Amino acid sequence: MSLSKEWTDRLRLYQQELERQLFLPVTELSFEGFTTHNRLRYPQAAAHPRTPMPEGTVYGEKFGYAWFFSTLTLPPETAGKKLVLSFDLGGEGLVYVDGVPFGTNRADRMTHTYPHCCDLVLTESAEVGKTYEIAFEGYAGDGPRKVLTGPVVDEAEFLTREDYHYSRPVVGRSFCGIWDEDAYQLFLDTENLVGVRDCLDPDSLRVMEIDNALKRAVNTLRMEEGRDAMARSYREARDILAPMLSCINGTTAPRIYAFGHSHLDLAWLWTREETVRKCGRTFSTQLHLMDMYPDYVFLQSQPYLYQQTKENYPELYEKIRQKVKAGQFIPEGGMWVEADTNMPCGESLIRQFLYGKKFFREEFGVESELLWLPDVFGYSGAMPQILRGCGIRYFATQKLSWVYNDCDAFSYNYFRWQGIDGSEVLSVLDRDYGAQTDAKTVIHRFRERASKTNYDRILYPYGYGDGGAGPTRDHLENLHRLKDLEGVPKCELTTPNALFRDMENGPYAPDHYVGELYFATHRGVYTSQADVKKGNRKSEFALREADVWSALTGHHDPALQETLYNTDIQ
Repeated sequence: MSLSKEWTDRLRLYQQELERQLFLPVTELSFEGFTTHNRLRYPQAAAHPRTPMPEGTVYGEKFGYAWFFSTLTLPPETAGKKLVLSFDLGGEGLVYVDGVPFGTNRADRMTHTYPHCCDLVLTESAEVGKTYEIAFEGYAGDGPRKVLTGPVVDEAEFLTREDYHYSRPVVGRSFCGIWDEDAYQLFLDTENLVGVRDCLDPDSLRVMEIDNALKRAVNTLRMEEGRDAMARSYREARDILAPMLSCINGTTAPRIYAFGHSHLDLAWLWTREETVRKCGRTFSTQLHLMDMYPDYVFLQSQPYLYQQTKENYPELYEKIRQKVKAGQFIPEGGMWVEADTNMPCGESLIRQFLYGKKFFREEFGVESELLWLPDVFGYSGAMPQILRGCGIRYFATQKLSWVYNDCDAFSYNYFRWQGIDGSEVLSVLDRDYGAQTDAKTVIHRFRERASKTNYDRILYPYGYGDGGAGPTRDHLENLHRLKDLEGVPKCELTTPNALFRDMENGPYAPDHYVGELYFATHRGVYTSQADVKKGNRKSEFALREADVWSALTGHHDPALQETLYNTDIQ
């Protein structure tokens, strides 16, 4: 290993300086707007009376919103430059450009930090004098926030403290600025090569060659000179690193089946209305990335979210339909929503597939084969029978890989799950439903697999989630570098079903697991909230009664009779 501490520190400082050079603010955006609790479409919001909302404006109540409006005219210094938008309006929100959903600022509820603002690309080549109408629908937050004046002993005390209250968002500064693509590309080149060398044998030839290239690249940089000289040095440094990024794997490299994903809980710490808005933010961003990267594929599993998008963002939905036809937007997952499988009755679970598969078939011409269920608290032993009966061939989850609360890790990644009636379904378990894609993370994710003897590839959903958002340019740029980079698993941008088909035809036999997939990490969660379980069961009884009477009253109606009795859920 030839990188001494001095060289490591020097490299880190240059990386920090590169990040500072990515974005050059040119024009600060000034806003007028208003607050509301109503979900408004853009034309309604644009016609609403406004007041100035300068830096420092405090706005919104819990579950509230604010609309911000600004007009941007490109100044002479932007001529021919790549321009991006950078927002600091106090929270997560949807950006509109000239009345069209454009993407999200990515300051989502889960407090993910996004190091770069490169996703909101206003133009690749600016036209001086061109004017844009910029709007931003900002979310005031789920509240309450942790605003305390003294020490907290435990969570129970925290929830009862009088000084535990909602902290309202504050308007910061937002800009249109010049994006330095050369600096960005060099930053990612360097970051991924450092990640590779940190994971390999420090005495290997590969590490020695990477270290030598990194030293030469750092010595080439001229950060103290003007921007033109810096830009030339960035390109020279990239030329030095390019041979290290062109080295490919041998024949025994593992494989990563990578696809974009944004896990979105329909009801967690926010309202249903906020879930609808999260659809607009997430899907507009991902559609924008699909235009930028034609090989990018993105999975969204829940028909309910598509239905809400169709009703509330029809222009986005039409773009989704186009991207489905192009093979980039993947509607696959089986169920109407990603449902719990322990509390609902069997009839309820079957209807999840009946209506979920029906929606995908009628809207997109897609026949679902996969149950995508990443984030529930256990998996009933009746599920394999239900899956096979509903025409589902594959099952994928990540939740069982979570290990804490003194429980044991699940032993398999690739297995045949046998239900209580003997039915089996091919299943895959991987670590998480929203990973990063830098070299170091990808290498460690494969090394951390549970199955060490019969599993040479892994499912790899990537992107920010829980509250929506999804992948960024960073994710995709990294994966393009790791496609077949020596020392890293081969990364293929594809669909989850591709892994199952390849595993069926591969050299390894799956492990075998019988019965309920018990999730010990979240044990005990079903012993609380008895009122919820009681209400759920009463609702199931009521729905069954309604279904019986509906069938009886429609017995002599040929159209309804055909719908009720001849529906093919296959």
